[in-house]
Amino acid sequence: MKDGAIVCNGSFTHLFYSGKVNDASFKNFELRAEFKTAPRTNSGIFFHTENPGGKKKVDKGYECQICGDSYAKDPRKTGSLYDVEDVKQSATK
Repeated sequence: MKDGAIVCNGSFTHLFYSGKVNDASFKNFELRAEFKTAPRTNSGIFFHTENPGGKKKVDKGYECQICGDSYAKDPRKTGSLYDVEDVKQSATK
């Protein structure tokens, strides 16, 4: 954490919630997040998923994409529900 924010850096970084609330088992919920990106940022928020451990790919659940317009390697931009509803242009710069 830095200044109250979760900060992740690296080629493959995931954080998973495993807390006491509902034994980390959620069905219906609303999630609100604030995020800041830098040029060529590619990130996301996964939900209804499981921790696969190590550097294995997350293959269960959904990802809300956080990806700036300047990141050309992935056409899915911020606001996309990855592979379900793709947004081709970020809502903000």
